[in-house]
Amino acid sequence: MALIPAINELIILKETRPYRLQGTSPSDFAITSVVPTTSGVGGASLSGAVFAGDDVYYLSRSGFIALSTVQNFGDLKSRRPSDRISPYFETDSAYRLYRLDAALVMYDDTTNRIFIAVDTTGDGLNDYMLIYDLALGAWST
Repeated sequence: MALIPAINELIILKETRPYRLQGTSPSDFAITSVVPTTSGVGGASLSGAVFAGDDVYYLSRSGFIALSTVQNFGDLKSRRPSDRISPYFETDSAYRLYRLDAALVMYDDTTNRIFIAVDTTGDGLNDYMLIYDLALGAWST
């Protein structure tokens, strides 16, 4: 389980799905399911989530997920920035990533980039870096 502080709430990222803790004091805190559109996609790593650019980003077994606040009702909307690099998350791909539970995600606010350290060989060591540029919405390695 990972805890990610966001604006006015705490995202609780479990392996099966994300939840959020909302409230203004301990007497009115409420835990609610986060974003039905995530289809129960949970986190893959304890160190695989960050709060960056007003959104929560996390690594799941099926891709890299972003949760964004929707202005209408304060709800959250999910999207999958990793669609452009989907072969990394496909089990039958030559680019497949291993041991996502050991992956590390870090946000650098000076460059506005998210760095994801992952294992590409299956030895349990993070030996490859995926980089997501928030301003461009682009990936690099």
